[in-house]
Amino acid sequence: EVTSIIPKAKTAVTGEGNKGFFCNTMEVGSSLNLINFTGTADFNVTSTNQAAAALVGCMAANANLTVGTGFAYSGSVTGAKNAGGLVGSTAAGTQINLNENYTVSGSITSGNGNAGGLIGLAENNPVSITDGKKVSVTNASLSANGTSGAAGGLFGFATISQGD
Repeated sequence: EVTSIIPKAKTAVTGEGNKGFFCNTMEVGSSLNLINFTGTADFNVTSTNQAAAALVGCMAANANLTVGTGFAYSGSVTGAKNAGGLVGSTAAGTQINLNENYTVSGSITSGNGNAGGLIGLAENNPVSITDGKKVSVTNASLSANGTSGAAGGLFGFATISQGD
C-alpha cells in the first residue's frame, strides 16, 4: 500500500527494464494499492528497452492494482515497447480497479509497441471503474512508432475474450 504526496518539482524515472513512477514491475500475483496521495503529477517516465507508464511499467499475470484516490497525470511517458498513462503492459489475469477519477493529459510514446491513454498493451484483463467515476484522456499526445504498434485513447492494443 502506498501513501504519498506527489512531488512538486519535475521528477524523472529513466533506465532499462520496465519503468513506472510507483512500481517498475508487479510480479505474478502481487497487489499494489495506491491511496491518499495528492497533487497533479508532472513527471517523466522512460524505459530504454521495455514498457513504461505513469504508475506501473508492467503487470505480470494475476497482479492486482487499485487506485483509490483521484489522480491527474500531465508528464511524459516513453516506452521502448509499450507505453501507457496508467500501466505500460498487462498480462492475462491482471485486475485494475479505479475507485476515483483518473485524468491523463501528457505525452505517451511507444518506440516499437503500443501506446494507450490508460494501458499500452492489455491482454485479457478486466479494468473496473467505480460507478460515477471517470477516466479522462484530454489534450494528450499518443503515438506508436514502429511497424506493429497501435495507439488508442484508452488502450493501444487490447485482447478481449468472451466470458463464460
